[in-house]
Amino acid sequence: MVTFVSIALQRSGRLWGRFRRRQQGASMPTTSPDRISRTQRPLDDVAWEFLRSEFTDTLYAQWPIDRRLDLFLRHRGYRQLHDDGTAYSALLERVMDNLGAAARTGVLGSSNAGTAS
Repeated sequence: MVTFVSIALQRSGRLWGRFRRRQQGASMPTTSPDRISRTQRPLDDVAWEFLRSEFTDTLYAQWPIDRRLDLFLRHRGYRQLHDDGTAYSALLERVMDNLGAAARTGVLGSSNAGTAS
């Protein structure tokens, strides 16, 4: 989109300020913090459910984390979450963000807490 601005609109003028605010408002959608937190809470819950599951045990320790998460989601009936690439990526990020806390609190067993996938 090309917008022509009159030379008469000087940067210090009131018209320039209104133009800039209108342009910024149109091109930069905002996401409310409440909306972000509403989507992160359920993802955190599923991430912790995964971290407490058998898929973090020694039986699966040699599997890559994404393969374990795939199996967990299918096994627990989270098919829509598994099939939504954006939600899946956000969930994987939440799992990775919570690995340290899970290891410190004993949710992850000491046998696989330091295992690299």
